[in-house]
Amino acid sequence: KLGYAENNDRGDRNGISIACVDPLHRCIAVLGNDDQLVIIPFLQGGRASSKSFKSQEKSNGESQSSETSMFVSEESSQYLNNMVSTDQSGNGKGKTAGINDDDTEVFRSPLVLKPYIVPIGKGRLSNNISGGGVVKSMTFLHGYFEPTLLLLQENILRTWTGSLSSVTNTCNLFALSLNLQHQQSPCIWSIKSLPYDSTHVLAVPRPMGGALVLSSNAIMYFSQNNRCGVATNGFAVTTVDKKLCNISSNSKRYRLVLNAETQCTFLDKTCALITADNGDLYLLRLRVVGDIVTALKLTRT
Repeated sequence: KLGYAENNDRGDRNGISIACVDPLHRCIAVLGNDDQLVIIPFLQGGRASSKSFKSQEKSNGESQSSETSMFVSEESSQYLNNMVSTDQSGNGKGKTAGINDDDTEVFRSPLVLKPYIVPIGKGRLSNNISGGGVVKSMTFLHGYFEPTLLLLQENILRTWTGSLSSVTNTCNLFALSLNLQHQQSPCIWSIKSLPYDSTHVLAVPRPMGGALVLSSNAIMYFSQNNRCGVATNGFAVTTVDKKLCNISSNSKRYRLVLNAETQCTFLDKTCALITADNGDLYLLRLRVVGDIVTALKLTRT
């Protein structure tokens, strides 16, 4: 399934797949095809015996067996034991998961459970999401009991600079809560009518949570119960819907334009470093009251 998703990318991201890992390492999400989101759960839970499985290691042409311990639940431990068989020589060997067309055996790693696919395109989600188009970016959010994936998705009806007078805000945010046991993914909150030129979503560390959305003319913060933003240039007044969130003015009159080449990473819980495509560096500071983000402040370094 994963190979199918990678080989059938529509080219909306120049053939590059998107992948992100849950902060608590419970699963990984891979987006290769705009209609298919592959979820790969990881084993987790209590400690299993170090004799639960053995892995082969080759050193200087000789096979040596080594014991490995890991944290797994009771259900995962049973799955793990079924995935490992021991030959007459006592060496552990992964159970065959299938055979390719060239008669070669395919082995499934005992470190992950069976992947499954979540359809997210063309309104095929069954959780009140309709009209979904290309997923431009995604990230796992912090502070949720279940893995929660935030998608930045564009409408099927796109727009461009020449048609902004009729079609403007075409991007949306959808937060999916991933129930790995039952393979369900309900949408727990969503925000619509984001600027059409939104490009990135970046998870904000705990305890604040939520995520930053980077668009060409503004940086916005969204969580389930709060939202705010800051302009990066003078065009944010016309490109960001006033009903979407309160955008602080660009008091320094920066002419920073964010695009797909812009990089953003957190230095600590309330400060992020932004690297523009021309090499300029900016610091984005989150003003926090309690655990709530109330405003964003942008300064040039």
